[in-house]
Amino acid sequence: MKHKKTKQRRHKLAKERKNVSGEPEDLIAKRYYMYLERLQTVGFLNPLQIHLIAGTFAHIPTSYLLGEDHNDWWNYYQMGVDFGALFPCRIGLSINKIKQSIQNRSITTETIAVQNFIEATPSGIDFNSLDPSTIFYTKPKDIIEVSSEPIIILSEFEQSNRVIDGNHRVDDAKRNNLTEVSAFVITNQFLIDNDCFDTPYDKDIFKAHVMYYEAYKKYRDSNS
Repeated sequence: MKHKKTKQRRHKLAKERKNVSGEPEDLIAKRYYMYLERLQTVGFLNPLQIHLIAGTFAHIPTSYLLGEDHNDWWNYYQMGVDFGALFPCRIGLSINKIKQSIQNRSITTETIAVQNFIEATPSGIDFNSLDPSTIFYTKPKDIIEVSSEPIIILSEFEQSNRVIDGNHRVDDAKRNNLTEVSAFVITNQFLIDNDCFDTPYDKDIFKAHVMYYEAYKKYRDSNS
C-alpha cells in the first residue's frame, strides 16, 4: 500500500513538471543545473527546497522572464522579487482577479494610518529591520484624480507589506495630510488559493518566492 502511494506521488510530480514551454529538454536541464549551482550557495535552504526552486525556474522560458509589460499595465501589479539577489525577476499579479476574489470572499476593509506608508520597495529588505506596521508604496510620477475605492495591501510573512493597488490614493492622502485610508489586506495564501496571477508561470515563481523566504524566516528565528 505504501509503495502504491509513493508511486502515485511520483506520477503526480512528473505530470506537474511536464515540459509545457515546448523548449528542448537539454536547454531546460542546462538551466536547472545553473539555478541549482546558484541556490547551493544559500545556507538556509535544504536540498529539497533547492531542487524545487531550481526546477521551477528551469521550466520557465527565459523569454518570459525578460518579457515586456502589458499594454493595460494598470490591471496588473508587477511584484519585484530577487531571491537574495540570485536572480531578480517580476511576478505578475492580476488586479482584476484579486478584486473579484475579494468580492467573492466578502473580505472586509481595514483602516490604515497614513503615517505607516513609506516610499520604498520591499525587494532586498532585511526582515530583521522591518517594523510590521510599515507599508511600502510606490510614489507615482504623476498626479491624477483618485477614486474612493479601498486600496489593496499585500501582507507577506507577517512583516513585509506593500501596496499593490492604490499608490495614487496613498500619495493623494499624504499630499492632503489625511490621517487614514481604507484598505483590503490580503496575504500570500490568498493569492495562491484564489489563483490571482497573470499566468501559471507567475504562480510558480510566487510559490518559489514564498518557499525561499519562509526558509529564511525559519533560519533567522532559530539563530536569533
